[in-house]
Amino acid sequence: FFRTLTMAFNAQPIIEGYFDLSPEAIVLLDSDTGAILSANRRFQESITTLDRVLSNHFTKTLIHVEDRDRLDVAFQSVVAKGANSGFTPTIYNCKTMVFGPDNSLPTYFKFDWVFAYHPGTPSSPGIVVLSGRQVTIVRDHEKDAQAEFADFFNKAPIALHWLSDTGHVLWANETELNVLGYTAEEYIGQPIMKFCPDEEELVLEIFKQLGSGNTIRDVPVRFRTKSGDIKHLLIDSNVNYKVDGSFNHTRCFIRDDTARKVNEARAEAREKTYQDVMKQKDQFVQKTFHEVRTPCHMISMALENIRCHLPKDVPEAHEQLLHAVSQTFHISKLAEDVSWAMMFAEGKVPKLEQTNFDLQGAIQDTLSFVRSMHPEKKGKVTLGLDIPSDVPTDSVYGYKGALERILNHLLSNGLKFTQVGSVTLYVAYSTASEPPADLPSGQEAGVFTFTVKSTSPEIPEDKIHQLWQKYWQGGGKDDHQQTQLTDSIDGLGLGLHVAFNMVQLVGRQLEVRSNADMTTFWFEMPATVWRSTATDGELELDDLESTNRDTTSSSDALTLAKEAAAAVQRASINRRQPELEWIPMMDCLAAKQHVDAAVVANMTEAKQIPKSLRLGQRQGGRAHILVVDDNTVCQSVLKLAFQQMVIKCDVAWHGAIAVTMVEADPTLYDAVLMDLRMPVMDGYQATKLLREKVKYTRPIIALTAEHAPAVKEMALEAGCNSMLSKPVSKQVLEATLRAFNVV
Repeated sequence: FFRTLTMAFNAQPIIEGYFDLSPEAIVLLDSDTGAILSANRRFQESITTLDRVLSNHFTKTLIHVEDRDRLDVAFQSVVAKGANSGFTPTIYNCKTMVFGPDNSLPTYFKFDWVFAYHPGTPSSPGIVVLSGRQVTIVRDHEKDAQAEFADFFNKAPIALHWLSDTGHVLWANETELNVLGYTAEEYIGQPIMKFCPDEEELVLEIFKQLGSGNTIRDVPVRFRTKSGDIKHLLIDSNVNYKVDGSFNHTRCFIRDDTARKVNEARAEAREKTYQDVMKQKDQFVQKTFHEVRTPCHMISMALENIRCHLPKDVPEAHEQLLHAVSQTFHISKLAEDVSWAMMFAEGKVPKLEQTNFDLQGAIQDTLSFVRSMHPEKKGKVTLGLDIPSDVPTDSVYGYKGALERILNHLLSNGLKFTQVGSVTLYVAYSTASEPPADLPSGQEAGVFTFTVKSTSPEIPEDKIHQLWQKYWQGGGKDDHQQTQLTDSIDGLGLGLHVAFNMVQLVGRQLEVRSNADMTTFWFEMPATVWRSTATDGELELDDLESTNRDTTSSSDALTLAKEAAAAVQRASINRRQPELEWIPMMDCLAAKQHVDAAVVANMTEAKQIPKSLRLGQRQGGRAHILVVDDNTVCQSVLKLAFQQMVIKCDVAWHGAIAVTMVEADPTLYDAVLMDLRMPVMDGYQATKLLREKVKYTRPIIALTAEHAPAVKEMALEAGCNSMLSKPVSKQVLEATLRAFNVV
């Protein structure tokens, strides 16, 4: 018999003809590896089906850890002694895992196992024959209990399976088989990797985690069903360990994760749709703001041009024009507030720009603008400014734009709600407690404190938290009185919301307290100040290079600095004065063209532009400017403004025409004023071509109705030297050109 089995190793006819008639469970093992080669019918009926354990190690798969050593010793002994020795050891009462033919829950029963051996041939392995007889007696009532217990797990609403230490499926309940669509014969006994497409690394990591004694929960994994579909599952698992602490088998619970995946996909689709809608909304809003700011720019410049030609003996007409100009700037600022509020609402954190500026001049310009927007308060509300003499204001490096906007909103808020009384701005300064170690000589890190006090109505304690919300426009004690007050108040209710968020962007907090007599807002603003070492009456020019200000000659720098100093002196108002004159906004700009010019190069300088490109090349004579704008009205008002400045001006309808005009004679134009939104070729593309292809080395100044920091970064990256946002006054335009030595 064994000779036939060894020579042909076609065991099936023998099993069918002899083994299947045996009343005992018989299994054939590979003498080298201990792997299961075949088994008779009785084995498959009483212990497990062959397909479940074929090629698995018999001892590790079916024998309880307590009895494995006994079986391993007997296995090795019978192989060592050989077939002719007649050695047939018997292992009694060996706990053997029994599954049964119906895939019931695995149970350990005691078997007596008898060993026999045939050495095989060089071309086939030796065979160890195990014949087993169950010695555990199961009474009827125990069978019923075991069947009920097995049914509990086999038909549980959650899928369950066991894995061996080799990763083979030892058992799976009906629920798991139904989830995946396999029969027990197709699934059990197979390596789990067979059903996990593209998940080998994940499965190995799961085994690693389990082998380290960890319990895993909610681990997502993909299984392939019998139909070929991919099913998303979640696995919970821990390990059953042997007595010696080594790995025995896993306990795995799996749940269908398809619903969660579907919900995730739907959520992602909704999020994408939302992002697309938000992007479209942003584009629409930015386009709308562009359409608002462009006419504001045209109107303001046209009104300024008209004002220049008005006779001086009609002051009422001058005043009306000035008020109209103020309103155009106000509309533009409202559009900017809406844009900022949208960014804050979307969780964006825009980067605020720092620049060198004259603090006193910035404050005075802000006060003048606020004053011009509230002519009805003249004679009813005093507007005060208090800056102690020891507060440095001449040369400050900090958040100029943010400061002006914050102060504008706080002062406007005070004026709107103060019917009779005063609104006063106080400025204080202190050195930073922890200044940067690398601060250059002559510079000092400090903190400015700005306080706005007004005699406006008291804000109740329980309403203060509402101040920073969008659309807030009131907060008095009496709700009926406050409703009437709110109805009479102009604005969108965004001012304090924008101010609060801007203060947070510089790392500080906007604070408020209110009582029956006074409402006070205050905040801090970090900055760097230049401590001048020049004696009285002298103007120190040694640090001009540190402010990134380049000039074509020392005489030009000296002249410009002297003009700026003289203009500031003429325009300055007493640093401590209880009430400021209600002068028109445009009249306060007498010094602005010089002050802005002294810092504009540092304000908007493109880092990648060489120093030779920062300033114009004009050495005398009449300047020549190229205006690139697709709006004919903008072209007209700019041409008229330049005519009043005695500047020659040509126009191009879009970027492609501008490139052609400059390419024809790169030395013709002292500067290019470039709109960014244009048909055919926009300002970004045109600027890149002028820099890279035409090698144009003179200033290119972006003039756009957009104001977002990202727009400015794109303009500078394209090659612009600076950017001006519409509406822009003639004074600021001239100051910018002067800063680049164009005029």
